[in-house]
Amino acid sequence: MGPVSDDTLDKALVAQTTAAAPRLLRDLTGFGWDEVMVLSEGTTADEIQSLTGARIVKGDRYVSSANLMVFRSSGQVVKAVMITADAFASPDLRRWFGRDVSVGPGPILRLT
Repeated sequence: MGPVSDDTLDKALVAQTTAAAPRLLRDLTGFGWDEVMVLSEGTTADEIQSLTGARIVKGDRYVSSANLMVFRSSGQVVKAVMITADAFASPDLRRWFGRDVSVGPGPILRLT
């Protein structure tokens, strides 16, 4: 399964950069999942596979300038979405968050 675009999710996350209140990420997605991880450009394919349990990118590394949000359900990757908002806080990268995660507002998005 390779990365895909999700225009609705992408626009909702971009809107969070100017929003006044946090939103539950699950309310922004139109599919089922119970864990999410954000990865950045340059992450190697081996790192992605080690972190997610799936071979998501072809080639040696993820080279898109978009962030990659990997969604899992019951430990299996269900979707890997390219997100154009390059606004996620560094401490939130490469770690799993559960279904109750919120996306904070502001120019740097925080997952809490």
